[in-house]
Amino acid sequence: MTIHQPTPRHGLPPAPPLPPPAQPSIPINLLYGEQLITLTSADQTYTNTGTTPVYVLANTGSDTINGGTSDLSTVDYSNLNVGVTLLPDGVVDKGLNGASGVDTLTDIKSIVGAAGQTNIVDASSITSNTISLSANLVTHALSVNNIPGLGSLSFNVYNFETINGTPGADTFVGDNRNDTFTGGAGSSFTTGTGHNILTGGGANDVFTFGGGHDTITNFNIAGGDVISSAHALLRVTDSAMGAQLGFAGGGMITLTGVTAARFNSVTTDFKHS
Repeated sequence: MTIHQPTPRHGLPPAPPLPPPAQPSIPINLLYGEQLITLTSADQTYTNTGTTPVYVLANTGSDTINGGTSDLSTVDYSNLNVGVTLLPDGVVDKGLNGASGVDTLTDIKSIVGAAGQTNIVDASSITSNTISLSANLVTHALSVNNIPGLGSLSFNVYNFETINGTPGADTFVGDNRNDTFTGGAGSSFTTGTGHNILTGGGANDVFTFGGGHDTITNFNIAGGDVISSAHALLRVTDSAMGAQLGFAGGGMITLTGVTAARFNSVTTDFKHS
């Protein structure tokens, strides 16, 4: 049997067929043998009632997600293509000021942000200076410590590069991307090779330099802040931003609002480790 195609008008070829609808990207690594769950509409409530961990692909809207008793469940925001902010009590703002929704997470072990977006851990609303935060972006580990009645809570975070800590002595370990860390007094900062912005608590902070290009916004010499590095310090010069410390290997630290003379006047503010 011969099927005749309709003659196109005005000599134009027939329109090509429509492509199939786009499919959500499926995570390659299901680390714990999770069951894959896709939220397909806004404002859902999902509770894992089984014992197998779940890997939830998030959607827009304000969802309530409970990972159940497995303690290894994951929520992945990659498909939204917006930045997310992880707040205390398991609240996640999706998009700027929650423009794409606000989720509430319970019993979730890992949170995955969209790559290339500004994803933030924001613990700045914590007012107790006995509570502290530890973040290691190399191992993706995040913990909140000394919570009254609970002790410590531990999570995994992926594609998060901005961490706003607590008023306490926080610990930050950066990767080789461009990290932004803000901590309380007595915090410890370890950086990689990226362009990093670091803000301490104004006293007794320790900055371990990884060889990138770091800016310390409030380095306090009188308050006992210290820079430590395995890279030799070659020079200290002034710039429009503040003192610039040049290191062997090409790395640099800028100390906002600090002059080279002031940095050089104290011998305890730098340690060659």
